[in-house]
Amino acid sequence: MSFVVCVLHFLAPYGMMSTFARGKLQKKLMETLNWYGYDFKEIIPDYTSQTCPVCSHLEKDNRNGKSFKCKCCGYEADADYVGSLNIKARIDDQEIQEICEKYKYKHNELQKNLKMIYKSRNDQYKAAA
Repeated sequence: MSFVVCVLHFLAPYGMMSTFARGKLQKKLMETLNWYGYDFKEIIPDYTSQTCPVCSHLEKDNRNGKSFKCKCCGYEADADYVGSLNIKARIDDQEIQEICEKYKYKHNELQKNLKMIYKSRNDQYKAAA
């Protein structure tokens, strides 16, 4: 099955794009993708370029502009590349998908729970190392 992953994070000139405009854009995008035989999956982008794809260590200081260097395991790469790896991984990550759905309208709770998941995963990584 082919997926097209979309991270809808638009800024209009005077602030955020209206919910109505975002919804219309998303609907048109989904219709077009379905027409060509692709499935559409929206991924929440929070912390994707601050989280290490190797050890799951989430820290703001992992990212320095366009560079990423994990403060835990030392993994280094372009920050946008790291973000794309993490977005790709979220497609099949049932635990994160459930959290994103559960806290869809409670962004602070969503972020708090994402941090807890990544902390737990990083603790498991360190214990196994």
